[in-house]
Amino acid sequence: KVVRRYEHDQRSFTQGLEFDGEDTMLEGTGLYGKSLLRRLRYKDSKVLQETALDEDLFGEGITVYQDFIVQLTWKENVALVYDKNSLERKGSFTYPYEGWGAVTMGDSLITTDGTNVLSDLASTGVAVRIAIRLNELENVEGELWANLWPTETIIRIDPKSGRILGWVDLRGLRRECEKIAGPMKQLDVLNGIAFHKGSQGRKLIVTGKWWPRSFEI
Repeated sequence: KVVRRYEHDQRSFTQGLEFDGEDTMLEGTGLYGKSLLRRLRYKDSKVLQETALDEDLFGEGITVYQDFIVQLTWKENVALVYDKNSLERKGSFTYPYEGWGAVTMGDSLITTDGTNVLSDLASTGVAVRIAIRLNELENVEGELWANLWPTETIIRIDPKSGRILGWVDLRGLRRECEKIAGPMKQLDVLNGIAFHKGSQGRKLIVTGKWWPRSFEI
């Protein structure tokens, strides 16, 4: 059920979305020469801080891990590490596959690579395999929620066993965004899940690549 609708910067090729407190979010975007890491006010998409990636890097999923933000890249096999507060880049590390989605679960840094494998970069091991292709990830009260690429569906996964616990059918949201954007604007897939449990209650926000809206569901 859609609870509220918010403005979303349609220039954002959204790859990763994560709450950063009650009113702000972190967003990682993709495309060569246009990839960014942003801190923004989620209700109106106002950018508060922004860091551009090098032009030869295609930004992918993001997650807050300990005191840092980790941002994957698509085919460059490198993860960028930023200071959580300043968004200043502090370093990087490599991994041997494509980068898609990322999420922190305890001490684990779980990532996807566009296949059915969930990998734990914190231990350089395979966390679990499931039978479908996954993109962006979010930790929702201990469950792993993932965009099922290239559909308008989110799946709920048991992170220990890989068992699918349920499906979130979001068909219709892209169509709504297409009507707002108009026929000359290109929209891409549903991608971006952000969950927060704070003093204002539980919030779950979703959006997509080049979408003009985000949705609280």
